[in-house]
Amino acid sequence: MSDATTEALLPEGEAIAPIQEQSEVTIRFDDQAMATNYANVASVASTADEILLLFGTNKGWAVPGAEVSVALSNRIILTQSVARGLLDTLTRVLAARTGA
Repeated sequence: MSDATTEALLPEGEAIAPIQEQSEVTIRFDDQAMATNYANVASVASTADEILLLFGTNKGWAVPGAEVSVALSNRIILTQSVARGLLDTLTRVLAARTGA
């Protein structure tokens, strides 16, 4: 399990709410099969139903007039509601880190 701070993203409008008859819900993230990749380039694309996040690595220097090649390593496909949740979570985390 990772020691990093993690927030669960639920589809918009859904929340983990306490239920009178049950105890609270615990979410456990199993990272045993997780791969870790470094990316210094990210791009976003979309379809009518999904948001695509593309991650890769630029291994060269940007020289004016030269073509820069980015080796894409990961494509993450999100529903629109999960993308909104990710946006909200990233906004909160970045605001906390920058003191904004």
